[in-house]
Amino acid sequence: MPCFNVNDWCTAVYGRAGTTWGVMLFFKEIESYFRQKHPNHKRAIGFNHWWQDSDGVRILGEVKDVDLFIYLCDAKRYPKKLNNVNILPDPPKRLPPRNTVVVKFVKNDIDIDEFRLDLKER
Repeated sequence: MPCFNVNDWCTAVYGRAGTTWGVMLFFKEIESYFRQKHPNHKRAIGFNHWWQDSDGVRILGEVKDVDLFIYLCDAKRYPKKLNNVNILPDPPKRLPPRNTVVVKFVKNDIDIDEFRLDLKER
């Protein structure tokens, strides 16, 4: 899945060694609300892989868990600050191709609610 970019709040305050601590703090911060939204999700949450860009300004992370991916796509779900340091999320703007559906042959005059109802019935 695409990467998540987060301005690296840890390097600026704690140096490169603080980045690991910052990633763990980030997921601790969002975990309770994520579990409320996904009560049946029993696995641990976190990046499958993460790294800093070459100049150490951003953290980039990969997530293979679809529920967590969709949750993290909404920048409003990110904390504004971690340990009194502002963070600036830059989540992906769309789902990756393997997690999307193309619906063909839908009439242009159909209402979106009618379309959703029709999908649920099938």
